[in-house]
Amino acid sequence: MYKARPSTEVMNEIHIYDAYLPKLMSEVELSVLIGNIIKVLEKPNIGFIMKALKESKSQYDGKMASKIANNLLKGNK
Repeated sequence: MYKARPSTEVMNEIHIYDAYLPKLMSEVELSVLIGNIIKVLEKPNIGFIMKALKESKSQYDGKMASKIANNLLKGNK
């Protein structure tokens, strides 16, 4: 199966649009932020963590955040 390669013009447009789009946090940055939230919470649970993330106004992938939070919570028990 052949894949079409984007033209130089299309690649230039993508580069321009990319400069204006918000950047999502990396998995490492998100892990650190969630870890800090868990440390602050008295009784951490997924609901409180996701609420704190939303209030932080950070740009993140919600699915990745949920996965990281659940993994960190399992490690804290």
